[in-house]
Amino acid sequence: MVSWRPPTGKRQRRFFAGKPQAEACQQDLAAQKDSAGAGWLGLSPDQRNDIALLVAEGNRGGFTLREAVEFYLRHQDSGRMASTLGEAFDRFMAEKQAMRLAPKTLAAFRSTVGRFISGREQAALGGIRREDLQTWLQRPDWAPRTFNTYLTSLAAFFRWAVAADLLLKSPAVSLRKIGFRQMPDVDEAPAILSVTQCESLMAATMRMDLGLAPYVAVCLFGGLRPEREAGALVWGEIEAGFISVRGLHAKDRQRRRVAIHPTLRAWLDLGGDLPPLNRRKRFEVVREEAGLIRREKRPGKRNKITPTGWVQDCLRHTFASNYLPEFWVEKPVEALGHGDYAMLFRHYRNLVSVEQAHEFWALTPQRLK
Repeated sequence: MVSWRPPTGKRQRRFFAGKPQAEACQQDLAAQKDSAGAGWLGLSPDQRNDIALLVAEGNRGGFTLREAVEFYLRHQDSGRMASTLGEAFDRFMAEKQAMRLAPKTLAAFRSTVGRFISGREQAALGGIRREDLQTWLQRPDWAPRTFNTYLTSLAAFFRWAVAADLLLKSPAVSLRKIGFRQMPDVDEAPAILSVTQCESLMAATMRMDLGLAPYVAVCLFGGLRPEREAGALVWGEIEAGFISVRGLHAKDRQRRRVAIHPTLRAWLDLGGDLPPLNRRKRFEVVREEAGLIRREKRPGKRNKITPTGWVQDCLRHTFASNYLPEFWVEKPVEALGHGDYAMLFRHYRNLVSVEQAHEFWALTPQRLK
């Protein structure tokens, strides 16, 4: 066995069949050491100082001197090393658009990464350090989930820059998200609508816009996401006992089938518009009639919406909360298209009683007439 400790790193060992091979390896290592020493002594004092300073700079940046030299050699003729943040972001967005990402995803990148880029368009991409990201992300008015959202987007941008050979190493690679257990709302239950509010919503839909009934029903009694899943649903994707959610429309890009509860079937039998045109404005009218929002009209602008009982994703959360007592765990996981036992129990268990769930699933069109 030959054992030695390199200048940097842990002790190493190599094993050989006999002593002659081990001695040959030992002599080779000694020759390498002498050669390295001679090479180092052959440098001028200024060169040795420069190398020491560069190694220290690389340690702060998270890369080795060899990685820096190899990166330079790859780019010395391309001129891409001088890319600015603005130029890199334009390329990033163009590639993501060419990949046919969802408009909502593209808008999220423009908002999150674009906000960091704003004011730094002419800054050198390679000049961004871990400390720059950390300082920018640590805003006192940002909740932990906001911090995680922005970090996720920035990490994706800088990973792309590394893959595109614009950066040697991502400055976000060593930043970590805030853990679930550190969230201030770790035990906070999701906001859901009461049975009375659900009854008001469906009754308002029947009075004000019956054509919107299938859209509202698949959100409330089927758990479909309102924008891409329910908003893009067509009648051809509704079969005898299931709704087929296309992978193109699902958040996780996974196709799934959602069982149609008899209550949902009763609402679908009324017919209506799938997909619903002008859905946003029509749904505002219905929700205002149900007392869930208050609208303030502003000329030339979108209406100002003030929630009076409405919360983001409350229809989907209401479905899950009432589906769990009805069908325990297997079907809710299948219908929601994500999550697991722990997620369902953590957020939805004991949120709705069995009696309340029975009242919820009794909200058929016949009852509300």
